[in-house]
Amino acid sequence: MSLFTTDCKIIKIKHDWIYPIFKNAYTSLILMREDEKINNDVSKVDNIIVYIRNQRQRFVSGVGEVLYNNPDVDKDKLLADIMESRMLDRHFCPQSVWLLHLYRFYKGPITLKDISQVAHHTPAKLNTNMYSYLKLEAPDSYVSPDEPLKKYIDKKINLAEIVPELLHVLS
Repeated sequence: MSLFTTDCKIIKIKHDWIYPIFKNAYTSLILMREDEKINNDVSKVDNIIVYIRNQRQRFVSGVGEVLYNNPDVDKDKLLADIMESRMLDRHFCPQSVWLLHLYRFYKGPITLKDISQVAHHTPAKLNTNMYSYLKLEAPDSYVSPDEPLKKYIDKKINLAEIVPELLHVLS
């Protein structure tokens, strides 16, 4: 998947470092950034906030985004490939995969926050109905890897401590 070949970027808004995830107010957060660190420089911060979204909603929004960004592709085939896990994209892959990407460069503390708290860093609001016409149900293979993250919402935890659990549910 292309996520692991891209730069790992954190951004600073106000006094907080944030790891933006696609379909979790990514663009809005990027527009608000005051500073950023990439790859090896990511390890030079004390804590990173990560906004987590309901993966079922994020999946539908992410698939819709992929379809929108690929207007010349056979949409039925693309949807079939996605639903059968033959195609993975960073717009809808589990958020735990994003955390593994962060882990390549950062092993320290993170604070997971529910996406409903993103207004602290950006005035943007999530449009959860934009792709509701798709009538998709996210397959468990896209949802279950993020289940362990729920228990860490509003907690500061060392990323290195939860990675083994994430690797287990992804395997």
